[in-house]
Amino acid sequence: MSRLQHALDAIVFARHYTVELPPDYLQTFGRDPVVSPDPARYPSPADIRATFDRVHERALADLTDFPDADLDSGIGAAHRFCRTKLDCVRWCSAHEMLHTGQIGLLRRLFGHPPVW
Repeated sequence: MSRLQHALDAIVFARHYTVELPPDYLQTFGRDPVVSPDPARYPSPADIRATFDRVHERALADLTDFPDADLDSGIGAAHRFCRTKLDCVRWCSAHEMLHTGQIGLLRRLFGHPPVW
């Protein structure tokens, strides 16, 4: 979730936009979260998916009318892997694939078959 938000921040930081996230969402799912064994602390899978879809829809809407020539401009904030707006867009897809692989590995470690 936060990588898509990062893309929005980096690409449209000069334009106003709002993507409403539930309270404490980035603390719960962001970098170095404090994990709780209490499932009540977390939103339901349907709520997580709805939030993801909202952020994704906003990112696509902003990218659709974003000038290609501006993709090579800087992002205005330090990032480990991204120097330009285009780098941010590319990083989002790579980052999501990383987590998809992690989920697949965890499924296998817990004895579940692969999802096809």
